[in-house]
Amino acid sequence: MKFLASTIGKVVAALIVVVLILGVLQVRSCQQARQQAAQSKVDRGQGEAGIEAGAEAGNTVSNVMEADQRVDQTVRGGRDEILSQPAGQSNAAAIRAACRMRSHCGDRRCAELSAADPAVAACRRAVGAAP
Repeated sequence: MKFLASTIGKVVAALIVVVLILGVLQVRSCQQARQQAAQSKVDRGQGEAGIEAGAEAGNTVSNVMEADQRVDQTVRGGRDEILSQPAGQSNAAAIRAACRMRSHCGDRRCAELSAADPAVAACRRAVGAAP
């Protein structure tokens, strides 16, 4: 009987150890699942942010290209106007062309032209210069 009692005690002790080990493994498995779910959420957010950043970069490039085209058109128009003027009037054409550029339209000399040239007036409004 003593042998049976000690064997049952050992079996019970072994079962308790097995249950404890399985419990620890289950807890660890749950923690890993939670960590993976959290990491997945972070990864998904980073992926979406990357897509949005790429789209914004594309829009920025497009906006810059459009602005460059407008500047090129303004410069070409000014150059053509200067070249088409008879001798002695090209300086006035050059001032008008310069006043259509954002870098120059705030100049006081351009204020006089804003009433006669809508492009100069629009440029002066855009840079916050008085009409």
